[in-house]
Amino acid sequence: MIAAMQGFRDLFEGDNPAKKLIRGIGMRLVGQLPGAKDEIMKRALGLKGDLPELAKQVWLERAY
Repeated sequence: MIAAMQGFRDLFEGDNPAKKLIRGIGMRLVGQLPGAKDEIMKRALGLKGDLPELAKQVWLERAY
């Protein structure tokens, strides 16, 4: 997971034209795939996926 996040940071950092092209293609693909955007957002917000119990408790406390 750490390597994936490092990869995202590297991809979105800078103004390299090749990186811009790859970012644009990737963002368009995610936007066009049914449910992909929602799935990514749910995982990023901690609403889906494997979370430690402590993280689940914090989320529930903030929701109410």
